[in-house]
Amino acid sequence: MNYRYVIICPALLALPGCVALNSHQTGRTLGKDAYLATASLNAGKLDAHAYSLSSDSSKTSYFVVGEASAKYGVNERVDVGVRVNTSTQLTLTGKAQIAGTQHSRFASSVGLEAGASPVALLMLQTLSYSGSVASFSSVHMNEKLTFTFSPRYTFLRFSNLTRQYGFTESSHIYGYSVGVIWGRQHQFSAEFSQYTSNQRFSFAQHPQISIAYLLNGTD
Repeated sequence: MNYRYVIICPALLALPGCVALNSHQTGRTLGKDAYLATASLNAGKLDAHAYSLSSDSSKTSYFVVGEASAKYGVNERVDVGVRVNTSTQLTLTGKAQIAGTQHSRFASSVGLEAGASPVALLMLQTLSYSGSVASFSSVHMNEKLTFTFSPRYTFLRFSNLTRQYGFTESSHIYGYSVGVIWGRQHQFSAEFSQYTSNQRFSFAQHPQISIAYLLNGTD
């Protein structure tokens, strides 16, 4: 069996507008004027003939996407933020806590996200945009150890606007992420994600793993 690896970066744009499905956050909001900065690497398997010019379907491909995000506490129960990944997807985020407090053992929040890929539009004549709704729940075992569970629905629309290869494809992506976060100010997170899509060939059809470093500015 043949294998190939696809490292996604702004220069390659191997999967332009690829949405990130990881969470790396708890059910708690940050609190007023607090912040959280995150850097992550996300990896998974690709259906080779969905993203390759080769017709050899025996090849197995893998992707690696890097992402950075920042969140800010507007008040005690609402956060806003931005995330950007190496497939050039830029996403605005919002999160509101509906259960628990910043200090409770269990906490739950709901989140909304909206994103697009302006670089892919300018460089490749492709229009990619997405919307997502998620639930973030967490159990805090102590001040350093937290377990997380985050179900999510994402709508992704991708259009190639070139005359030769023009097409439009819409994906409805459903699934969840489970993970563990360790630390206080300097935190490390690991997640496993499983999603399914209405599209037969999709990066979301196979399990994904993600690791992250988080800098927590919460008092």
